[in-house]
Amino acid sequence: MLLNKYQKRDEQNGWKVLEITQALDSQDIDRWMEQLCDVAATLERLGLAHNDIRPGNMLLDAERNLKLADLDRGTKVGEDIQVLTEPFGRLLNKSEGIDAGSYGKVGARTEIFAIGSVFYSLLRGYEPYETEN
Repeated sequence: MLLNKYQKRDEQNGWKVLEITQALDSQDIDRWMEQLCDVAATLERLGLAHNDIRPGNMLLDAERNLKLADLDRGTKVGEDIQVLTEPFGRLLNKSEGIDAGSYGKVGARTEIFAIGSVFYSLLRGYEPYETEN
C-alpha cells in the first residue's frame, strides 16, 4: 500500500506508526478523492454500495489513477450491514435510533463516512486511530 511506503513503524509495539517520512502529493490526493467519489456515486446510481471503501481496496493503475477493488461486500442500498472495516465504518450509538449497536443500513451515510476516513488517511499518511493506543 502506498501509505506504508512513507511510514516508520514500531515493530515491537504492534507496528504502531511512529513517523511519516513523506507526505503524498496534494494534486494526487485531489485526483484520487475525485475518482473515489465518482465511483461511489456511480455505484449509488445503480442502487449499490461498496461497503468496504478503505485504502487497502484502492489500487493505482500505470497512470496512477485510482481503481476501487474488492467488491465482495457490495450490497444493495437499504440492506442491513453485517460488518464494516473499522475505522472506515462505525457502529451506531444509542442516539441514532433503533439501529443502535449495529452498522445500520447501507447507504450514503456509510459510504460518505468511509470516504471521509480515506481522505483523512491520505492527508495524514496513516489511518484514523492508527497512531493511538
